[in-house]
Amino acid sequence: NYCYTTMFKECTALTKAPELPATTLAKRCYDNMFQACANITKAPELPATTLADYCYYYMFNGCSGLTKASALPATTLANSCYYGMYQYCKSLTSAPKLPATTLANQCYGSMFYNCTNLTSINMQDGVTTIKYGAFYNCDSLTQITVPASVKSIEGSGSGGVFENCDNLVTVTFAKGSQLTTIGPRAFMDCTKLSKIQLPQSVTSIENSVFYNCENLTSINLPDNITTIGYNAFARTSLTTIKFPSKLTQINESNSSTKIPQFGNKLKGRIVIPASVSSIGQNAFDGCQGITEIWFESGSKLN
Repeated sequence: NYCYTTMFKECTALTKAPELPATTLAKRCYDNMFQACANITKAPELPATTLADYCYYYMFNGCSGLTKASALPATTLANSCYYGMYQYCKSLTSAPKLPATTLANQCYGSMFYNCTNLTSINMQDGVTTIKYGAFYNCDSLTQITVPASVKSIEGSGSGGVFENCDNLVTVTFAKGSQLTTIGPRAFMDCTKLSKIQLPQSVTSIENSVFYNCENLTSINLPDNITTIGYNAFARTSLTTIKFPSKLTQINESNSSTKIPQFGNKLKGRIVIPASVSSIGQNAFDGCQGITEIWFESGSKLN
């Protein structure tokens, strides 16, 4: 265990990494091995296919001169493998293929966090979860395709999967998408995102998912959605919204700032489905363009 952990940490004059030929790794192998080695430009080949917990954990964190990442052939990952592996690698322009289909807890979490020059990612079909912070602040990304196998886009209070990707324009969900959950802050601060077509499989949009997507004017809400978290669409530019027929509650926005839950540009008629039992405070605060609110027959609103 702990082979080569922090071995070259902060060796800022190091320009070339040694070969790492091992194919089977024990716990925490290569953990923070090259952290803050700012002058390494190319990652060594990483042929390991058998990984234990925390392998490659923050391995190249802060390697700001790294321009090329290595292939990652493992298809089964243990806990926290690749977590933060390329965090703050601000010269990296493309991500390696991510072929793993069996992931334990926190795999890929924050893997490319703050890789501001990353322009492309290659997620393989078979991945079922995209972990929180994986592509946070990758503000050179303009388009992404979410594989059909993905069931959950995770999020957290410290960073959504694509949060602050402020040049992201196109989000595509592959045909046959199995996505059910979009986690907190997943697309928060994606300020150039103007429209998105969610797959019909989605059942839950959690807190602040599209918060401050200021150019978002169009979105479909599939009928299977039962939950929309607070601030999910706050500070967007939605002008119309069709609530899903199975929605059970319209959550509040931020009660301290009184930011409308759906932005303040909604207009015309709003129809509240019969399934909705509660509407939170400030939900439509400041929406001066709304002219009618209709409650469907048999409303459960209490």
